[in-house]
Amino acid sequence: MGHKNDGGKEGMSGIRDLLYDNRANIVELKPKKVFSYEDLSHVLPVIVRITKTYSEKVNKLIQRLDVLSQNDKATPQLESEVNALISEWQNKVEKLGALTKGLWIADFDSGDGYFCWKYPEEHILYWHGYRDGFSGRRPVKEYLDKKSKEDNEAVPRSNQYNDRSL
Repeated sequence: MGHKNDGGKEGMSGIRDLLYDNRANIVELKPKKVFSYEDLSHVLPVIVRITKTYSEKVNKLIQRLDVLSQNDKATPQLESEVNALISEWQNKVEKLGALTKGLWIADFDSGDGYFCWKYPEEHILYWHGYRDGFSGRRPVKEYLDKKSKEDNEAVPRSNQYNDRSL
């Protein structure tokens, strides 16, 4: 498999370094640890699709478990299948650079905290600080507006005096 040389920079740009092998297994050569909101527009659709597939499989197994008694000999096998599917989901999502935080929940490091996603959300709607956790989720717009304001304040302004006034 080929890999684009990124000039030694760590991480990935969007999902350009994401490769699929012949068996549709996800292979991440350099998982990104810090995401911009723009990066997520490339990665999240893949994660939503993966999560939808695994969620549907797990829900079918749980429906089968619901009709069985605890003493049914098929129960341990079905529970094992559920756990295996959840582990596979977690592994695939983490290969894409996310941190799984619970069933169908993933965080993406923004450098200041986490963009927070929960299935079946189609977009990143929330963000929270490193210490806040899921219960501290705030609308992502608040974070993006604050970040934009900070970025604008960090840009040096041109000299307010023009050269002719000297």
